Amino acid sequence: MEGQRSYRHDLARSPPGGLGGPTSGGDRTFDLSTIKTVDSVHVTAFLLRLPLMLGGGALIARVLDDWTIFLLAALSAAISVLHALLLRALPDRVGQRLFVLVLASSVLDSLGYVALGLYLWMQPDASMMLLSSVVMAATMLNTVSLRVGDVATMRVEVSCVMLGIALRVGWSLLADAAQPSAIAVSAGLVLVSVYYLAAVNHAFRYRAVVVDARETQIEAAKLTALGRLTGGIAHDFNNMLTAVLGNLELARMTKEPGEQDKLMSEAERSARRGARLTRELLALSGRSHLEIAPRRPEGLVAAAVAVLDLPEGARHSTRVIVAPDLPAVRADAALVAEALAGLMRNACEAMPDGGEIEISARLSDALDAPTVTFGVRDHGGGIAPDLRPHLFEPYFTTKQVGAGSGLGLPMARGVAEQLQGGIEIESTPGEGTEVLMHLPAA
Repeated sequence: MEGQRSYRHDLARSPPGGLGGPTSGGDRTFDLSTIKTVDSVHVTAFLLRLPLMLGGGALIARVLDDWTIFLLAALSAAISVLHALLLRALPDRVGQRLFVLVLASSVLDSLGYVALGLYLWMQPDASMMLLSSVVMAATMLNTVSLRVGDVATMRVEVSCVMLGIALRVGWSLLADAAQPSAIAVSAGLVLVSVYYLAAVNHAFRYRAVVVDARETQIEAAKLTALGRLTGGIAHDFNNMLTAVLGNLELARMTKEPGEQDKLMSEAERSARRGARLTRELLALSGRSHLEIAPRRPEGLVAAAVAVLDLPEGARHSTRVIVAPDLPAVRADAALVAEALAGLMRNACEAMPDGGEIEISARLSDALDAPTVTFGVRDHGGGIAPDLRPHLFEPYFTTKQVGAGSGLGLPMARGVAEQLQGGIEIESTPGEGTEVLMHLPAA
């Protein structure tokens, strides 16, 4: 649908970063997530060049009648493939031995290009020396453009490139020490190496500036979110405690039994709102005590409709659509029902003049496995694009003061993540919004 945008918030897999340090228990582990990210791009580009590399090696070997060039090209390709398979097979965090194995495969991968370029450099044909320079330049560009994202692999490849340049200089002086051309070529290679190191240093400095700016921005966003969260909690609990204490004080002062009962009921209602807010905050933090068991989706939908407490005078209707023969989901019934009810309250507030709220349950593959997707749809005005990045921030709300807490969506996401699921929002301006909660089938 034109104008429709989808936002999914799934479980965080593993913390991003570079090399890991020691973990609890004294075992030293290393984080491969950055190396995997960098090398996945590198391997994708390499696989596109693989036929050209092998085909070119075979053509040069046939022309020169020297199949050593093809063997070096094939060996370098094989090492690159093995390095990629090794990274794919390993988890994000590994022990020291496996980490050394990954670095060793990366070193061998780089040395394969060094060996190929050096062998071409040693050929008497001037065109082969030119081709060797092309291989060296490609390796240098590859290092600066792709490897700068990870310090460890960057240092490995820079060292290998510098080794290749040094060997080229050594061979040129050894083969034709007295020739002006050899001296000129060697001087040119030295200048190239200096320029290359300067480019690498610039790339490192630029990356450091970007990382620092990103971290500063993240810290500022954290402080803003923390201020909104603490301010919202203090405001909500202050209102609830004021209502409880005020009604209790009035009940103590009045002599009418009926009036006392009414005031005590109001105090109890405010206390229950405080208990519900506590549950929402625990769900948001992922620390709720869960009573997980196989639950029928239709039962969860019915429970959500039952606990929905709409404002007095609200002109809304509820439409329930549950697909037949849905599998059970492993869930905490009370928590999921409260999360769905909170999403339905949001849907009501999105239609202040009334309207139909649709709550549904259907089978999907949103989690790359059998999934039951619960949907809550309204027919309001949709969500403005500039507000979408903030939808899951606690206490972020566009409603008027007192119209909502801003915890409905964050609480629903917290529940979904605790149950190994995810949440998604689909909104079309002028047509409404649907919030989808994905839970894995039992």
